Amino acid sequence: MKALATNLKVNHRNIVDLNNISPEKDSSLIKLSNSSQSIQLMVAPNEGGRVKSLKFRDYEIIGDLSQTSYQENYASAVLFPFANRISDGKYTFNNKHYQLDINETDRHNAIHGLVYNKAFKVIENERNPDEDALTLNYQEENPVDAFPFTYDIILHYQISQDSFSFSISIKNTDSKAFPFTLGWHPYFKTSSIDNSILEFESHRKVIHNQQLIGVDTCKSNINLPFEIPNKLDDCYIISSDKVKFKTPTYEVELTSKPKINYLQLYKPQAENALAIEPMTGYSDSFNHKSGLQVLESGQVYNLRWTMKFIN
Repeated sequence: MKALATNLKVNHRNIVDLNNISPEKDSSLIKLSNSSQSIQLMVAPNEGGRVKSLKFRDYEIIGDLSQTSYQENYASAVLFPFANRISDGKYTFNNKHYQLDINETDRHNAIHGLVYNKAFKVIENERNPDEDALTLNYQEENPVDAFPFTYDIILHYQISQDSFSFSISIKNTDSKAFPFTLGWHPYFKTSSIDNSILEFESHRKVIHNQQLIGVDTCKSNINLPFEIPNKLDDCYIISSDKVKFKTPTYEVELTSKPKINYLQLYKPQAENALAIEPMTGYSDSFNHKSGLQVLESGQVYNLRWTMKFIN
């Protein structure tokens, strides 16, 4: 393992100095930045390793919402082992029935997976003149009855002069296979949501019921550029690995490897922000199976999202 960085500046008592981090130490916030300071990243290991803040040229690109807490909005949460919702928290796998906790009580769903509140540990940080990187790890060794499988998650964050990449590696450490979908829940901030647009390729849209559970798909019939309506909580099946978000102050291109399959878009009320959520499956995939994958014992699944700043 490479040595931890020793030259990151620390300017807040709750921000961890990477010079003093050991792999066993839990941390509240960790700051990373490139050499020019044009990109600055805040990571919260104790909150599922989420990106608490991402700034480009001092403008906050990804961040928290002002009207609700993280426990309510799941800002930048890693969504695993399921992305989005599971209807009534119920699913069946290999002829066994499981009941997840209902944490979206108003719609009676399980939502956003099981790792959004886990404490990740720092296992590596490296810094050179052009890049800064951080690696976190969470090992599930005491699984809940509703998902009785062990797994190992590695999160890797990397900043260059004009981009940010976020990689996730999932290893099945159990003796049994398990089902999964994977997603990310960042809120992109903007100075004016009314003057911001999206560009992405899609031919089909998910149809939701009153629980916001996906029940079918239909033709999307979107016009590009996609102007953001006042109310938005939709999921699209996309046919490209690129999504562009253009605002009055910045433009960013999000790509994925493997290719993004589904894109959930959610506009919170009274906020100049938009949740742009890349996912490998949509709501209730554990039941309707669309986008659902099965990870066999000992196998590893890797996914990387990259954000490139255009200006």
